[in-house]
Amino acid sequence: MKANPYFLLSIALVVVFLTAGIAGAETLVESPHPYANNYEKTWIVTQPGADQVRLHFTKLELGVDDQLQLLDEDNNVLKSYAPNYWSGVLLENDYWSEWYSVNTIKVKLITNNEGNYYGFRVDQVDPPITISLGIVSNLHNTTYNPNSITWAWTDPSSSDFDHVMIYLNGAFQGNVTKGAQVYSATGLSPSTAYTIGTRTVGTTGLVNSTWVNQTATTAPETPTPVPPDSISNLHNTTYNQNSVTWAWTDPSSSDFDHVMVYLNDVFEGNVTKGIQVYSVTGLSPSTAYTIGTITVGTSGLVNSTWVNQTAT
Repeated sequence: MKANPYFLLSIALVVVFLTAGIAGAETLVESPHPYANNYEKTWIVTQPGADQVRLHFTKLELGVDDQLQLLDEDNNVLKSYAPNYWSGVLLENDYWSEWYSVNTIKVKLITNNEGNYYGFRVDQVDPPITISLGIVSNLHNTTYNPNSITWAWTDPSSSDFDHVMIYLNGAFQGNVTKGAQVYSATGLSPSTAYTIGTRTVGTTGLVNSTWVNQTATTAPETPTPVPPDSISNLHNTTYNQNSVTWAWTDPSSSDFDHVMVYLNDVFEGNVTKGIQVYSVTGLSPSTAYTIGTITVGTSGLVNSTWVNQTAT
């Protein structure tokens, strides 16, 4: 049977087209397709000088009990991919990993003795993108309290800005969404310095490596209020049939405000700081009368110690 030359030419063109398409697709690292059982291998993707990278998988397919690990250059696990036992197979297409603060990622495939699946293919690696992500500005504290600090700032104007990562004395606290521009730390110790650290994050998860920090100190602890001291040198200055006048020396306490005066245990009134004298009239002759005094502070705190004196 003689072959049709037009048919052979058509086949040749299809093969050339498909071959060119495969050769033109970039591959950084990939596993065998499908992978073998009891297979373990590590591939290395590195971007010298980068401080963050992420990987793009055209396809990622794993069977139960198989796993793919992303490791840093010291073999610390950054991410582990494994199928959910109930779903049976992990399948991702056109998938970007998270950003990792490294310049080298190791891709490690570990398989068991059952099932053979596609594995993975990585076709792109992103170094830190030189974009105007921006940083926060005008970071400052807005309070002065013993147990809390509130910081405010201005978000960057970058269109791809998403949120601010907050650290307190180097420990991550949480994220503040674009537009909030304020963070409050509570439960702090009085008279203590605290440093807030901020880094901005883009909508793709890219983290700006520039820190913006500010240190603020909490206020001293509010002193426990104490009542003023008592009066001294209380004495009567008269000897009349129908009246008694008492005098005294006010306490030197800075928060002293007035003296409460009682006569025979009945409240008579208040004597303002500085007067230091009280007179009672309309009394009966040859009768003993007892003045009782307690001091009161400017905050209203009352000294519970009585200072009394009896005159006839």
